[in-house]
Amino acid sequence: MKTLSRNSPVAIVVGAAGFIGSNLVDNLLQKGVQVIGVDNLSKGRVINLDAASKHHNFSLIIENFSRTTFYDLARLDYLFIALPENLAEKELNQGLLNFASYLQQLKTKVLFISSTDIYSAQSNQQNLVNLEKAVANITLQKKLNARIIRTGVIFGPRMSFVHQDPLTKLLYKALTDQTINLSYDTLDFATAAVYINDLVNLLLKAVIKSNTASEVYDCVNNQPVALTEIKQILLDPIWHEKNNFKPTPQKIQSTPNLEKTEKSLTWQPQTDIVVALKQTMQYFQNHREILGEQINLSNQLEQKVQNFSQNIEQLTTPLLHEIEEKLPAPVLPIMQVQNNAEENLAKMKPQVEKSLGKTILDKDEFKDDSITNHLRLPRVKFSINPHHWPDRKLIKRSKNILLFSLGLAIILWAVIYPIGNVCYQAVTYNQHLQNSSLALSQGDFTKAQLENQQAKQGIEAISKIESSLVILRNINAFNQYFESADLMIQLGQQVNDGLAHAITGSQAFYQAMKVVSGEDDGDLSALIATSQTQTETADQIFGSLSARMSDPVFTQSVPTLIYPQIEEIKTSVIAYHQVASWGRVVMQVFPLVIDSQSNKNYLVVLTNNASLTPAGGRVVDYAQINFDHGKVKLGEAGDVFQLDQKQQLAINPPADLKKDLHLDSWSLQYAGTDPDFAESARNMVSLYSQESGQQVAGVLALDINGLHSLVQAVGSVNLPNNQTALTNANFDQIILHSEDRSIQQEALQASLNKLIFLNSQNWLRIFSLLSATTSQKHIQAFVADPSGEVILQDAGWAGSFPQQTKDQPGQRNNIVGLSENNLLGNQANLKIHRQISLKSDLSTDGQVSHQLAIAFANQNQAEATTTGNYNFRLNLYLSSATKLMSAAWGSQDVTKQMEALTDYGRAGYSVVLSLPENSSQTLTVTYQDYQPVSLNGGNLTYSQQFIKQPGTSGDEVTYQLSFPTNWRVVSAFGFTDNQKLQDKSSFTTDKTYQVLFGQQSLTGV
Repeated sequence: MKTLSRNSPVAIVVGAAGFIGSNLVDNLLQKGVQVIGVDNLSKGRVINLDAASKHHNFSLIIENFSRTTFYDLARLDYLFIALPENLAEKELNQGLLNFASYLQQLKTKVLFISSTDIYSAQSNQQNLVNLEKAVANITLQKKLNARIIRTGVIFGPRMSFVHQDPLTKLLYKALTDQTINLSYDTLDFATAAVYINDLVNLLLKAVIKSNTASEVYDCVNNQPVALTEIKQILLDPIWHEKNNFKPTPQKIQSTPNLEKTEKSLTWQPQTDIVVALKQTMQYFQNHREILGEQINLSNQLEQKVQNFSQNIEQLTTPLLHEIEEKLPAPVLPIMQVQNNAEENLAKMKPQVEKSLGKTILDKDEFKDDSITNHLRLPRVKFSINPHHWPDRKLIKRSKNILLFSLGLAIILWAVIYPIGNVCYQAVTYNQHLQNSSLALSQGDFTKAQLENQQAKQGIEAISKIESSLVILRNINAFNQYFESADLMIQLGQQVNDGLAHAITGSQAFYQAMKVVSGEDDGDLSALIATSQTQTETADQIFGSLSARMSDPVFTQSVPTLIYPQIEEIKTSVIAYHQVASWGRVVMQVFPLVIDSQSNKNYLVVLTNNASLTPAGGRVVDYAQINFDHGKVKLGEAGDVFQLDQKQQLAINPPADLKKDLHLDSWSLQYAGTDPDFAESARNMVSLYSQESGQQVAGVLALDINGLHSLVQAVGSVNLPNNQTALTNANFDQIILHSEDRSIQQEALQASLNKLIFLNSQNWLRIFSLLSATTSQKHIQAFVADPSGEVILQDAGWAGSFPQQTKDQPGQRNNIVGLSENNLLGNQANLKIHRQISLKSDLSTDGQVSHQLAIAFANQNQAEATTTGNYNFRLNLYLSSATKLMSAAWGSQDVTKQMEALTDYGRAGYSVVLSLPENSSQTLTVTYQDYQPVSLNGGNLTYSQQFIKQPGTSGDEVTYQLSFPTNWRVVSAFGFTDNQKLQDKSSFTTDKTYQVLFGQQSLTGV
């Protein structure tokens, strides 16, 4: 989200991508208001925010209102909630409660946009009542400054054609070149519809005036217009505009609060009806793609019924055969039905009623069944010889069975076929999505766009099918199918949108790399700007989707019918988000690194994490990448040990190195002395400059795992000097077990060369692999430019060690950070495995005690005496307000050997340990927090963070947190067992465990 200025008003618009919300956003921006839009895009459209997205004062959060996380806003003047139709009461309650303290503290004016349907017997009336009650209740409880505006029919640019009011029908027919007819019951009908601009003016007036709090206002036109006159305007708008047409006065259609609106807010619609209709028509004529998506549901339903009438005779015979097979009793063909027909119907009734969620009426009453009348099933006539029937009573019963069975079969046919089509479209949607990803990874952007477009068409097909069945939403038996379709449409539209941005951004990045490598002469600045914008948008969309789909509440709510498809989409979304996030950071740093206006050099180092250091591993090889006014050149790789021999001056090493390794002078191979990579990188820059005489503007460090990921990403690389090709399959054999160290240098240079200069790469795979490797700290980056350093730190690429922060009331943040330094310089870390276990106990009086156990296993079995031994210095970083109680290395008490240290504002302890080959040992440390914890205001947020050391892999972490019996877990990690929270996982990245405690109620609930 963009940084907000304190000097301009700030507004949040919930439902920003909808018809009303988007027009409100545009108006607010024009008035100099900073706007944060919130929309989950289930109904809203991104295209509605096309103009707003280009405005520097607008930000969009793609999320449900109830789950949105706002930052600590310095001011929030207005909150507009424009979601009455598809907003659930629970979501509104949760959203308002989440930010009630903000709204109260910042004296925010809240406006909830409801509907005048609340006065009628509309199907959504009760939901509107509940929503307004929720607003009123929270307003009273939290003393908010809120008001409600109930709108009637609103029309204008971006409107929806789903609502079946007469004005909407006329506009739809005029736009789709249909004959504009008025039915007999609307000839003298007038519409009180309000143009969108007039509604927006009312919304702003309602929040600007200070005396509107806790009031309800109505928004309808107090000067209705006859539909016959609107028809004439639509048929000949130019004539009416030239002649300054004025509508004929109609009877005022007042509502309970309309008079108050006119007097208190001095509001009346001001837009000329001809101008309003003209602007509406022009908008949709210029956006035909939107009009194509607005399906007229009533026309589609009528067409469906008409199709049934035309095909009923063709369907009768096969349907009757199917019915005969499925009836529970031995029911014979129609002309052989005996007196057991009524008994068979009685047996079928409970099953049919259960599946339809409706009561089936008997005998003559069946013709009045609400389902049959609602569908307007055609009357079916059969030519049957009456002499074949035993009596008139049996004929009547048999006719009822036939009508019932036939009606049921038609309903099932009308439902099952579209539902099957939905499932088919869902499957093909996923296939097109996968094809698009594959094409993108291969650099075939045209095919990627085509496949994504076909996936989008599949979602549109699902939407159309669902719309055609809207009448069946009232039947409980079909709820799951509609929920499935709704979810597929909602997710599919967002995934398609995000992938479209990702494709455009990737293509721009691909072209930019060709310019940088000298293969093309395009506009580098424009390509970078396009890639930045598109990848950032893709990251926002996929980030929001990933968070939503990873929420257990969401997973539990997914209908069983489409669970496999949703899981496939979820997997894709998480992968897309990872790639988009990595790409976004690349494009943020890219222009700073290449600097098309100057010459910059960067150092690339390969560290051997088999010989572990605090920054990941001892530096063994190096290369240099040069950017000369935006053009890249890769320098030769070299051996760091040979470079160190060129050192002219003796540089005093850090105290630990001097004491542990007995060094008299500091050199590049020992530069990684700090667990905060930025500090180690500064050491590398300084030492490299002193030894080589060249200045560099940053460092990219890869350990052996990072180099392996790079080879996986770019594919096999040729090593001409060693007459071999390095692949993922033979990597360990060639790199780890070869005695020829020049292979590592050649592998580093060959991989970088292929990454930079061979642009027909699988960039999707590259971004995905390098993103994961970066998060695991096998690749770390540093740039001297302060702006770039901040970007890298925020992205987690800089290997930053977290500084101590002060706990806020109601919070406790603890940390465990490990940093090892191999003192023998051997390859022992190849076979070192760790299991980290922390048990924290929160006592009844608030005291916090911890027991940390780190089990080391040295599986080396080297022939030489010392090669397989692991002698290392361990630095243990904890929170500053902790007290060491005891430390033991196996059965040996090492408490007195634990040297206190202070770094990053934290308390720490340092100790030298030894682990012989083919042995295991556990370091056990107990410590306490100086300050107790308490349920501040009834709540406590407790978190425990584990910081992974760069260069390590394959370790495990187990965390257990015990808490008092009178504390209640509101939300937490892992699983709860007898007042304990527990979790165990692989330690591949930094991990944070967080739990929210509350006071246990007297009832134990």
